[in-house]
Amino acid sequence: MAFQQQLVLFIMAFFMSLSTYEHQVIALWEPPHTSPVAKVSKHTDSTKPLYSVQVISKYVRTYFFYTNFLIDIDTPFIWYNCILKWDMNPNSCPGNTICASPISCEQHQCTDIRTSSSYNQYSSSCPPATNSSMTLPSWSGCTCPVSIVDPVNGSCAEALLNSAELFFNEPYMYGFYPNGACAPSSSFDTFLANVSSVMALSSNTFLSYISDPYPSLYSLCFPSSVSNTGVFFLGSSSYYFSPNSDVDVRSYLTYTPLLKYPDSFGYFIGVKSIVIKKRAITVSANTTTKLSTLEPYTCFD
Repeated sequence: MAFQQQLVLFIMAFFMSLSTYEHQVIALWEPPHTSPVAKVSKHTDSTKPLYSVQVISKYVRTYFFYTNFLIDIDTPFIWYNCILKWDMNPNSCPGNTICASPISCEQHQCTDIRTSSSYNQYSSSCPPATNSSMTLPSWSGCTCPVSIVDPVNGSCAEALLNSAELFFNEPYMYGFYPNGACAPSSSFDTFLANVSSVMALSSNTFLSYISDPYPSLYSLCFPSSVSNTGVFFLGSSSYYFSPNSDVDVRSYLTYTPLLKYPDSFGYFIGVKSIVIKKRAITVSANTTTKLSTLEPYTCFD
């Protein structure tokens, strides 16, 4: 059976908090907090509510190229509209284009992803990706095709694995360099307005690329409407929201341990009880449910 949830999610490494505390104003992106932060938006121009996070996908001198990434906590890698280039001279990439370095089919990153049980489950409905004969100028290596699944309609496409560069610039510049995949622009025809990328926030993709001085955890506060703005916090520093900018929101949170399954990129929690409008629902022992940023319902077996 399925139950609709309207929750503010805070995802923190191996703990989950579900809070009904709603913020009707934009999160305060100024000191005293020190963690990198990014804006989260709600989108309703789809059959279901979806959310995006805005980060910098290209930085050249003083020019910032902002991209809205659809948030998905159960996908194997970031993918976005970009082109592969072996020559990464800044002048070789058009100003309105994101360029990325290729990952060869002979590199371990390619093998590790394409042979993992989680990726195989993710791409089980797609035709298998095979090594490409495509070469790039001044580079004779093979590229690494991978399958991608459209989170809006479930259709399959093929992308090329790369080394991504992404940046936060609030309150200061911070970069991280996860595996990504360049997808053709046609892959985003069904996407939301002004969204042309997918942000993989699963534990063994995004979190594995976060380095010191920040611990490998993040927090998400989803906005309740399209007119409000949510926030993405990286790290474990205090979370302040206006108008009570001296109150650390973390002090209001309770925590539930996250469960991890080896054949899934996603997050799960154990369920002991369900109460809807003060009415308890019978739950079997050892029940678990999978968390999602794409589905407005949670299902229990």
